[in-house]
Amino acid sequence: MSAPQATRILVLGGGYVAIWLVSRLRKAIRRGEIELTVVDRHNYHTFHGLVPYMLVGRIQAEQIASPARRLFAPGRFVCGDIETIDLDKREVGVVRLLDGRPLSLSYDHLVLNLGSVDDLTRFRGIGEHTMRLKDYNDCVRVRSHVLAMLEQADVEPDAEERRRLLHFVVAGGNYAGIEVAAALGESLRDLTRREYAHIDPSECKVTVVHSGSQILPELGRRFPHLSEYARAFLETRGVSFELGVKLSSATPVEAVLSDGRRLSTRSIISCTGTARSPLLDRLDLPRGDHGRLQADTYGRVDEARNVWAAGDCAALPLKTGGVAPALALYAMQGGSTLGDNILRTLRGQPLRPYAFTGMGDCCILGGGNAVGQLWGVPLKGWLASLIWHGCMVTYLPSWSKRLRTVLDWMTVGLFGRDTVSAYASTHHLGVVRELYEAGEDVVRQGDAGSAMYLIESGTVEVVTRTDHAERVAVLGPGDHFGELAVLQGVRRTATVRALEPLAVIRLSRDDTRNLSAVVRPFAERVSSRLPTGSGAPDR
Repeated sequence: MSAPQATRILVLGGGYVAIWLVSRLRKAIRRGEIELTVVDRHNYHTFHGLVPYMLVGRIQAEQIASPARRLFAPGRFVCGDIETIDLDKREVGVVRLLDGRPLSLSYDHLVLNLGSVDDLTRFRGIGEHTMRLKDYNDCVRVRSHVLAMLEQADVEPDAEERRRLLHFVVAGGNYAGIEVAAALGESLRDLTRREYAHIDPSECKVTVVHSGSQILPELGRRFPHLSEYARAFLETRGVSFELGVKLSSATPVEAVLSDGRRLSTRSIISCTGTARSPLLDRLDLPRGDHGRLQADTYGRVDEARNVWAAGDCAALPLKTGGVAPALALYAMQGGSTLGDNILRTLRGQPLRPYAFTGMGDCCILGGGNAVGQLWGVPLKGWLASLIWHGCMVTYLPSWSKRLRTVLDWMTVGLFGRDTVSAYASTHHLGVVRELYEAGEDVVRQGDAGSAMYLIESGTVEVVTRTDHAERVAVLGPGDHFGELAVLQGVRRTATVRALEPLAVIRLSRDDTRNLSAVVRPFAERVSSRLPTGSGAPDR
């Protein structure tokens, strides 16, 4: 008699739900009772609780990323993009990242752990000119950018540009935004004293922009004195606050506030919110809070078709009312509940409802200080910080990361922060879209030519400065500028300034030269606009 066939469980997304679900099913997988597969486009899991420490070099960047194949063993891991989900045929189409080659995966039970994505609709320029912290690569990019601003400010003679380089704007006064601002405020003072001799610590500025009247609104609703304590403490550490306003626009050189004021900066970090995964819009499944999949108290979304969900993408009911918030602890418990209930379904046992109602939360302020609450008990100071550090180590999903993180914390005082930046190797590469506000310079006369620009919308003026400024041209949609400096290897011969809100496509030096060498119509168009006189403007 042949052995019964293993039940195929397919998990879409490798987040916290998947990690805790696999931990519940691991024994059943080893017994051959279950065949489990996890699909994600990244072969690692990012632990966001430690991101502020990673951004400022207090722990190594790799400590926040754990390898997926180890986390989900003995289950199977598939690295690829989810393309299609057919609930009736019980098939999921996956394409590999290398070249889009398709792979079809069948299942008996489907677990949706699709998480969320950055919300790029909140204000103009958020996608083009803000840095975000959702993905591991984004976190590494922010870390490199912060260090690059210090490197460039250390040798910058222009006072205005120096202030711009050393001003860091954080959009969002929630837990994530405040922890990032606190970490930046502490690290900038430390780095300028130890590493950057030509930067006075007082030159560095961190500004938090928050639409509410108080920071940490989640905590402040229950414990307003903790919110005020956090704000007062951070102000002593050089962090300033713009409350009751939002960002309305982000450009390469400014953060524009909803009241019209402009903050001069080259660094905007957005912690303003997320949106649901676009994959959810392809599924004919019931929706609940904020468009999340409506699950029952057991985590089932569609009992007839064996669809389960938890985490950010699911509205999972709480026994106290409402639904589980999109927070890591709730996702972890959701994964455990789904794992238990899938096993109970296979064995014909009664299901158990989702029972977690929260434990607490905390915000690290730096300098051994924090604010938070644990089971409704308010905490602040070193005790809150100690508890938070203990929780972070406990919830790291692998023992190797726990040990290495603790060692980093213990040795940073001895060896100093990591100050390696990969900014120079990635900046100004490729084809990107940029937005500018009226009055901002896109290129400046005398600068080196690192890119040319194609105007998508808006207009610019081309101005040359000799003894006096002279407007030599006005350009609009379909025009381009900057090709002279790129193709002839000279300095910018004119300043190009936005006359109104402007959108341009920037082509790096290498892309411009490669296109000119290979695409004849592009080469002819650009070459026909190249001036022949040495004093002609760079258009």
